[in-house]
Amino acid sequence: MLVVLVVLVVLVVLVVVVLVLLVLLQLVLLLQLLLLLILACSYLKPFKAALHDAKSGSVMCAYSMINGQPMCSNQFIMNSLVRGNQANDPSQVMTRMLVLLLLLLLLVLTLTPAWS
Repeated sequence: MLVVLVVLVVLVVLVVVVLVLLVLLQLVLLLQLLLLLILACSYLKPFKAALHDAKSGSVMCAYSMINGQPMCSNQFIMNSLVRGNQANDPSQVMTRMLVLLLLLLLLVLTLTPAWS
């Protein structure tokens, strides 16, 4: 009888932990959505005017990194923000060969085990 009670208490605790984690995940997703909305409403207006409204032919991606990921390889920035949602957008994102080589080097260093 005591074992059954302990198992039930453990299951209830696990369910509560999972529910708390799900609520926290929803809060994080809502925060990301809010930050994206703030970004789109304030900081992206000049870039939208330069890229889409002025119908620029090409842009050059940044060399900087956010969370260890170069902006040239950030799919969200490149596809959603720079190229936009239109499938027929003529904008091209230009880069230098050095950036591609650095990305390749970063990939090789990431996949290579540490030297011992």
